[in-house]
Amino acid sequence: MFGSSNNNNAKTNSALPKVAVDNFEAYIGKSTQITGNITAQGHYYGAYVLETLYSSDPNIVLELDKEAFDALRFTVSPRPINVNDAVFTGKDKNNDGTSYVVYKGENEKRTAINIGSLIARELSRYDISVALVEKCNDVAMGTSKANSAIVHAGFDAMPGTLKARFNVRGTELMPEICKTLNVPFKNIGSLVVAFSDEEKETLSVLLERGKANGVPNLEIYDANKLHEVEPNISDEAKAALWAPTAGIVCPYELTVAATENAVVNGTDFIRNFRVKKIDFDGNCFTLADGEKSIGAKYIINAAGVYSDEIAALIGDDSIKIIPRKGEYMLCDKSVGSLAKHTIFQCPSKMGKGILVTPTVDGNLLIGPSALDIEDKEDVSTTASELADVLKAAQKSVPTVSTRTVITSFAGLRAHGVNDKIIIDTVRKE
Repeated sequence: MFGSSNNNNAKTNSALPKVAVDNFEAYIGKSTQITGNITAQGHYYGAYVLETLYSSDPNIVLELDKEAFDALRFTVSPRPINVNDAVFTGKDKNNDGTSYVVYKGENEKRTAINIGSLIARELSRYDISVALVEKCNDVAMGTSKANSAIVHAGFDAMPGTLKARFNVRGTELMPEICKTLNVPFKNIGSLVVAFSDEEKETLSVLLERGKANGVPNLEIYDANKLHEVEPNISDEAKAALWAPTAGIVCPYELTVAATENAVVNGTDFIRNFRVKKIDFDGNCFTLADGEKSIGAKYIINAAGVYSDEIAALIGDDSIKIIPRKGEYMLCDKSVGSLAKHTIFQCPSKMGKGILVTPTVDGNLLIGPSALDIEDKEDVSTTASELADVLKAAQKSVPTVSTRTVITSFAGLRAHGVNDKIIIDTVRKE
């Protein structure tokens, strides 16, 4: 599987000259530590994780490959950076006071254990030792294979939150990432449909929130325009918020492709390793599954619904994850054109509601339900929940029918009790 041709992002560090940056802290300050190149090719997610991970080390010595060095010139804050007697003045691309540079290490390889294929891919670009640890027999066996497959525009998240930041940035990055990895992606846009005057007011709120988040080209369609772009929409629909940057992707193909790319770049892929214990000797972590162990200088916890349990293994009880189960129905390709865009209903506290959307393969997907449960392995479906999904979907597109349903499935989403994305260092007394 790992001999595939998805190696467009293959690492070339060993062939590139290195330049040392000593005492980087003295130039740009403690709060602007270590991240990856966000100027091109879409490496933002891993970059932000690295920035958070290394921000606690003010005395780090950096070594940059040429690509990272070039990126540094355009992404640092507007202060001079001395590199081998050369002085560059860069500009903060994000205008948020953050500077970006890639950590390579102090003349040694540093192991970074991480669970998350895109983070592994990002880390694999650089000359460090990386392992991707998976509790199942393969990647994409959990949330990554059972979700709505939507690349959200970012109008729903509250301004100033990481969710808003990543939604908007993700829509910018996803087309190039998918092109590089040869993964299907379609920029079809999304519609949030209002069925009452009260919901039309909600659309206005979402419009202003989206503008605050930096979502481009949002527009509210009246009923006539909505029915023009979505001929099969319900006659009861009064208006809709149009977000042209939203898209759809194949989530499990993206996960597999990112993993393959990381492995081609030298990442160790360790399967069937369910972490049961983590020890720390002051310098190195040891992860154990009861039979085998792995040593790591750093750990990135991206364990989804199990991320709170992984954090607890090293004494961090600040995270609480509630599995939120969503049930879906997948319809035959013969009705894939019933929706031309991703059709949402107005969101509630449980999520963005029931959607009707085409898939990248030409099917029609409806769902999900939203039920908070305790069992982190429960992906069963029930007749009652699926009936509710169908009824809700027919509110948007009345011609949706069980006659064309070819399968149903359920997925679990890692829902934090505070409904926030968590990127932080360990909190342990």
